[in-house]
Amino acid sequence: MKISCIGEDNFIKKNLIENLRAISDGRNRSRTALSISRVSPEKGGEVEILIPSLSDCDKKISVNISGKTHDYRIPLVVGKWDETDSLIKKICEAAASGQPFPSFESGEVVEILFVEDLIEEILDLLEGQPKGRDGAFPLTYKVTLDSVAEELSSYSKLQDTLFIHDMPEGSFSYKLFSLYLSFLPENRISYPVNMNIDNRGVFSELFKTRSNGQVSINIAKPGVTRGQHWHNTKWEIFVVVSGHGLIEEREIGGDKVISFDVRGEDMRAVIMLPGYTHSITNLEKDKDLVTVMFANESFDPQKPDTFFEVVNRA
Repeated sequence: MKISCIGEDNFIKKNLIENLRAISDGRNRSRTALSISRVSPEKGGEVEILIPSLSDCDKKISVNISGKTHDYRIPLVVGKWDETDSLIKKICEAAASGQPFPSFESGEVVEILFVEDLIEEILDLLEGQPKGRDGAFPLTYKVTLDSVAEELSSYSKLQDTLFIHDMPEGSFSYKLFSLYLSFLPENRISYPVNMNIDNRGVFSELFKTRSNGQVSINIAKPGVTRGQHWHNTKWEIFVVVSGHGLIEEREIGGDKVISFDVRGEDMRAVIMLPGYTHSITNLEKDKDLVTVMFANESFDPQKPDTFFEVVNRA
């Protein structure tokens, strides 16, 4: 199949061409029903996709497949590489750069189509299984600019609070967060991680969620044992990524100690069971032990659910 993407050169066209090329050259293997031999911005393909000018009042994308034309009306399209001056883009840029939002009419409702959803519908059409009906895209979102600004404002606090919104895959929030990230300026792509340092080593929280736990990094100095506590309902997963260590667990009230020899060169995940006191010891003599830790709930100092008890009482 030879595909021509013609019409205005804009971010929709760029997103579409780059995704079609990824299928054509085998980088994207999720569309096995599509065999694309050429993607070109010139006319003459068996499939011609006409990209409209984004300044048109009545915008539509036309897909001509072997002489049969399919027209899709498009609302406000948003996505990475956007070079327009839409309010959504301006609000995203302001949030990403930590600047005040541009003025907008409170309560104003906009209909949004994410460019990735636009591409998915066109790919479905090329495979002969479009989801849209009556010339409309199947997945658009009607939202107020107030709600978008409020959500983006919370994203901009990530570097300070470490909290990432709960955003199920495919949800509006999932897509909006990706859009927000695409506008981050260079000076906000990287940010320092708070390092809690003491004589045992370093403990750093990387990010937290409201309902799906948190991820942290633990660095233990040679010979140091960390942990020695248990939880009622909290559970954790430890993965040693560098060094040689010993993880031990013992059920509260019992005597049997379960031991796990863990090494960075042979990574394995070890679950810290609720009701079991647990510890991790650096067995190295001159090398730090680095462990990635996942906990199923974010730490709450008002309800820590963490109680000291030595694991190995021998």
